Amino acid sequence: MAEIGSILREARIRRGLSLKQVSEITKVRAKYLEALEQNDYKVIPGATFIKAYLRTYASVLRLDPDELVDEYRSAYERRRDSTAEHYDLTLEHVRNRSLRQKKRPVRNTRRGYAVAGALAIVAVVLLAYFGSNRGLPEARMGEIPVGAATDTTLAGTGGSPTTAVGDTTTSSTEAVFTGGVVSLRIRAENTCFVMVRDDNEAGTMLYRKTMQPNEEFIYSDSKRYWVHIALPDAVRVFINEEEYDVPGEGGGFIITETKIEPAP
Repeated sequence: MAEIGSILREARIRRGLSLKQVSEITKVRAKYLEALEQNDYKVIPGATFIKAYLRTYASVLRLDPDELVDEYRSAYERRRDSTAEHYDLTLEHVRNRSLRQKKRPVRNTRRGYAVAGALAIVAVVLLAYFGSNRGLPEARMGEIPVGAATDTTLAGTGGSPTTAVGDTTTSSTEAVFTGGVVSLRIRAENTCFVMVRDDNEAGTMLYRKTMQPNEEFIYSDSKRYWVHIALPDAVRVFINEEEYDVPGEGGGFIITETKIEPAP
């Protein structure tokens, strides 16, 4: 299959359209459309937007959106996964080598601790022996606070349980708003009236139509949408290329980057 960029550019030229005209139709910036034709995906902020822009561009040019998106995934996302896997293997090798180097001095340190402990025991025995020979009371040896120290330590550790440090640093898994633009795609499975406005019910009209089966609406230049869907079961809704269920009965809904909820 020819490169994605060449397919898009040739189809646009056949239809006699300029990048500026396509940008006005799709509401996608001309520099992003040009980047798609040049296969320069680093210009576009993220794989989610790349696939959304590909679908939008392909639909305007009467090309198969799914075929172009699959080609992008096959040619570029697999290459990126292969690079990441190579990086992980290299990182694991470096980490294992570092751990082996760190383990060597540990053995020497433990051996030093053992020698120091043995010397300390010998010193205590010698002090006890010479002290007893000098007429010290036997009770004096009983005053050595070894047992007391042990009792104190046990009492300190037997009190209220200590809270693990990890418990205080547990990260939240709740969705967080990034504040970026939201890519919205609505695909009709059956005939259904759909209306889309920017931000709220009084916002700019983006779309108003009775959609037919397999017809799609794609837009990716707003942070929040107000959408009227007459029959939620008749459509599929994708936010940043992730499918979401439409809750409740038909009516107005608010769509953000993380959820769909009935409009107030």
